Amino acid sequence: MRLPVIQLNACQYSDIAKNTPVLNKNQLEYFIWILVDADIMRTCTLYQVEEVLPEGCRPINPAAIVPDLNCWLRATTPLINTEVGQHTYKLLFVEGVSNTTFSLYVSYIIQDDDAKKPYIYMDRPKEDPRCCECTKS
Repeated sequence: MRLPVIQLNACQYSDIAKNTPVLNKNQLEYFIWILVDADIMRTCTLYQVEEVLPEGCRPINPAAIVPDLNCWLRATTPLINTEVGQHTYKLLFVEGVSNTTFSLYVSYIIQDDDAKKPYIYMDRPKEDPRCCECTKS
């Protein structure tokens, strides 16, 4: 049986676009699960998580995303960014034998049914000053 949980895929930076689901604020549960390649989870240690922002990366609370079972990381939803928009996190790992560090990324887009700003994508048509009075009724 597949449980109805929110699952994100950890990926290379170049693959973020195809691994960025759109999540509604109303569907968020207490945990979000992040799938990481099993070989990485077996041989590497997650040592830091950073939120990727336009002004640079910012470390987040170490309890926000933690290793769980086999190939899973568990993100605690109240500790991660759930504002409307796209959010990207950098997962920093170190390989146990060679001490090589590398990063994987996870990303999601939050939408809200009760947005403060309406979604208007087109300008409203303006009245044409060349229009004659006979077309106005």
